[in-house]
Amino acid sequence: MAIFQREPARSTDPSATSEDRRGTSQGGSKVSHGARFEGDLSGATDVTVEGRVDGKVAVEGSVIVASGGEVHGLVQARMVRVSGKVVGNLVATDLVELASTAVLEGDIQ
Repeated sequence: MAIFQREPARSTDPSATSEDRRGTSQGGSKVSHGARFEGDLSGATDVTVEGRVDGKVAVEGSVIVASGGEVHGLVQARMVRVSGKVVGNLVATDLVELASTAVLEGDIQ
């Protein structure tokens, strides 16, 4: 697994857990296996892609592209984990993780 990380920002919220600060909190939105979404996804949430997204994914939390999942477009988030396929650039403010199964056709910023 390849990991690319910037110096983590310190949270000023004393109630935030270390899990929250890393962007791995539970909840968020999901594109399930077998589903296809066309268009841009954005918001102050986490997104898990198990199906296919054709468009930009830009969220304040984390983006997880699961094994078998695909994103064809820019992925922009605080934390990005890829086990599936991304055709487009990855932009993360904190962390990018690429599993051994990841396929990336784009750049990491």
